[in-house]
Amino acid sequence: MPQPSIKKFAANYDILVEDVCSRDLHCVDVATPIEQLKSILEDTAVAWILTTSNGHIVGAVARASVLSAFQYSELTLNVGAFIECIPRTAHAKDALLSYGLKWSESTPLRVVEDSSGKRIGLLDKSAWNRVSSRYMLTDEDQKRLTSNPIINQISLVAKDLNIEVYIIGGWVRDFILNLPSKDLDFAVVGDAFELATILAEQCGGEVHRFKDFGGAHWVISETLTIDFTGARKEEYPTFGALPVVAPTHIERDLLRRDFSINAMAIAVHMNKLGLLLDPMNGLVDLDRDELRTLHSLSFLQDPTRIFRAARYSTRFNMTLHPATLLQMQQAITTIKVGEMLSLTRVGIELKKIFEEPHPEHCWKRLNEWGVWTTWQSAWSSITLHHTSTLSYPFNTEDWKSCWWMQLRLVLTDLDANSWKDVISIRPNGLKAWVQFPNEFQLMHAALQAVRQEHPTWKRQAGDALQKSTPVHWLSLECKDKSHLPILRWWIETGRHHNRQTTGDDVLELGVPKGPKIAELLTIAQHVAWEGGSKADEMTAIQTKVNKGP
Repeated sequence: MPQPSIKKFAANYDILVEDVCSRDLHCVDVATPIEQLKSILEDTAVAWILTTSNGHIVGAVARASVLSAFQYSELTLNVGAFIECIPRTAHAKDALLSYGLKWSESTPLRVVEDSSGKRIGLLDKSAWNRVSSRYMLTDEDQKRLTSNPIINQISLVAKDLNIEVYIIGGWVRDFILNLPSKDLDFAVVGDAFELATILAEQCGGEVHRFKDFGGAHWVISETLTIDFTGARKEEYPTFGALPVVAPTHIERDLLRRDFSINAMAIAVHMNKLGLLLDPMNGLVDLDRDELRTLHSLSFLQDPTRIFRAARYSTRFNMTLHPATLLQMQQAITTIKVGEMLSLTRVGIELKKIFEEPHPEHCWKRLNEWGVWTTWQSAWSSITLHHTSTLSYPFNTEDWKSCWWMQLRLVLTDLDANSWKDVISIRPNGLKAWVQFPNEFQLMHAALQAVRQEHPTWKRQAGDALQKSTPVHWLSLECKDKSHLPILRWWIETGRHHNRQTTGDDVLELGVPKGPKIAELLTIAQHVAWEGGSKADEMTAIQTKVNKGP
């Protein structure tokens, strides 16, 4: 599979202080006991905590110093005793380079203010590290962004509201790889619902507020919905549970993503249009063809990321970063399916895998990683059926149903009942989960008894397959290749040869109404499968009638 190429970015652009300053601001009064800083340090990764007196900043305390102080249990000092520097001011719109030239050990920290004097962040030496994670799209690609009418309108409204709006997720990754993408999702640092409402008022459509996590759906038409989410941080109360969320800035929002290649954002608000944020070096991983999680608890916090890893690594022909592979292997043995990971969520992820261009490769990777050996050993022997030699135009739903039934057919009835929730996401899925195995086994057994050298084999084959569907054909082909000649006859010929004789024709022969009619029509169908005409059907029926009971 050829690897897609990564976009080129603008060679030169001015990096502003606001582009790289840390947006995590924590201020405490100088009289605050040092013990009260524990919650801040546990919940964040801030390097500095600002100290205030009467609302004015009077200093800053380093994270490392506070952590060192915690080892002294008898310590009762206040925060003011740990002030290490008195920060100066930096202006958001200044070029970062101007501060770099003046940087000295005596001024390690600056408070960043916008044009109105509002504090928006901190500028410290880590800002220079963030320079390498900012890129600017070329003029050509910026024009491509605004040529999209939806993106262009969002940019204009965001400017009027003075809020930050970013394209996030798979669309950014695919845009960088010069690949088409149908998903277009936005993160908003501000009121996402207000943004969506104004867009609907100006451009039409309806707005529905998210039930969870904040944000809104902008339903433009039956086929087009745009999602806006508020930039948020997440905390997981237990492994596998849904997260507790709170508003935050865009960088913190990106840190909650699954993999580095999905932790990028492109600004579409006018004053930052085309600025690409890549805090977790997703571009490097795209270039290396490597899939990497953002932290060691990623799979435990959200086990569905294991299935996403199979999809992304297959779709983009990537390998797992060695540390990510180790994390996954540990998670697989720790996760309890049905508890930490519900079977309904497994079903949703399998549905997504079955929608991939090559689901068989995704499934193979899951097996290589030991997912099914640990979670459902019966599935570890499965190779998804993906190529048919039958001359029938199987559609995507035929194939998806075939794969679901492959999973069902290797399970015992007891296991199938335990795993029934995995199929609950499909319309009529549970009905097929229950009924298909018996139907299939009867067809399979009947076909095994057919001998093509026998003169009546077409009758036997027709009786076995007359209620079959394309899903049965694919499943039978996968189960036993010896069925192929019979299946080919049925698909190409047998199923098209329906009897021409009707019940009225039989009644005209003097046969009374009742089960005898159905028996004689079956004889007519047998003759039809063997290529006989209506006259041949009637002759066979008359012969049977003449013989009597």
